[in-house]
Amino acid sequence: MKTKFSFLNAILVVFILLTIMIIIYQYNHPITKIISNEDEIKSNNLISMMLEEELGSGKYRENTSQTFPSTGYHFNEQKSGCEQGSKIIFAEGKVKINAKGSDKCYVYFDRDPFTIEYDYSGAYETFIVPIDGVYKIELWGASGGFRSKTIADSGHGAYVKGNIKLEKDEELFIYVGEYPSYYSGNCLATNPNTAFNGIKIGSCTSGGGATDARLTEGEWDNFDSLKSRIMVAAGGGAASYEGSGGYGGELVGGDGEGTGQYPDIVPYAGKGGTQKSLASTFGVAEKNTCSSGNGYYAGQGGYGGNAGGGSSFISGYPGCDAIAENSTKTNIIHTGEPYHYSGKVFTDFEMLAGNKTMPSPDGQTEIGHEGNGYAKITLVK
Repeated sequence: MKTKFSFLNAILVVFILLTIMIIIYQYNHPITKIISNEDEIKSNNLISMMLEEELGSGKYRENTSQTFPSTGYHFNEQKSGCEQGSKIIFAEGKVKINAKGSDKCYVYFDRDPFTIEYDYSGAYETFIVPIDGVYKIELWGASGGFRSKTIADSGHGAYVKGNIKLEKDEELFIYVGEYPSYYSGNCLATNPNTAFNGIKIGSCTSGGGATDARLTEGEWDNFDSLKSRIMVAAGGGAASYEGSGGYGGELVGGDGEGTGQYPDIVPYAGKGGTQKSLASTFGVAEKNTCSSGNGYYAGQGGYGGNAGGGSSFISGYPGCDAIAENSTKTNIIHTGEPYHYSGKVFTDFEMLAGNKTMPSPDGQTEIGHEGNGYAKITLVK
């Protein structure tokens, strides 16, 4: 009996020693567990995925998604860790855990700083929202064309900005206005002096194109696309005569200043665009000897005189006058309210006319924007 008892004790001692050896081995030789995007994170209690709530906030929430984020976030190696000290590695969309036995791990992801910029290209650009968030949109209108700076200076473009909440996979269409540097003395409809997002019909000197953000794509002068604009930075008016073209404006564009001398006509300079029609169609500049700067509404062309600048628009900005969704090209219905029919509304907005000091696209400052338009979209939070 005593021999049997000793044998059992020996077996028990060996079992305990083996268990201790296995634990020590596992501790010193971690088991690599790989969890990829294809695995169901939610069903694996080994990991809690933590996503930063707002850019730079340092505040996180547990995410119940079954895939790791592939865009808009980056792995925070310093903050990620496990309760028992297992090591976490994140690479190529996969989490590798050198686990010391069973361990509970927390994988942290921070929001990416994000800015995308659009220069003039002669076509619209498509921005696909990468992640849910609040985005700052900044737009600069183009300056107008001019005959010669020794004779006249064209109006400079306006600047607008605002924050807007956007959801992943939404699309915005960005139309960057053209600065029309060409000058033609013949003023014929067949001459090449036009401007993208400004005017399609040739003119002696053309005004600057507006820069805008739309919800509907299409040719820049397509009415259904134009009425989907939720933000517009006005372009400056053209100048051919002593004086200046009107600046791209805030709610109202700048007037053109200066006319030529003609024995058989009474010339006039163009007025700035407003929030309602002024001698031009919605979002398309008027042809004249000097064509106007485009905007929400374009300015008035100058007949033997310098042209007016366009007006700007931001959905939600006090004083803006949005149009109704059922508006047509021949029947534009103004609501008297600043809110776009889509319900897309900006906050923390600003408008600066082309005769004021404003941020420049390169991060410096400028008095009005000169040259082609520009656009920036930045993830704020």
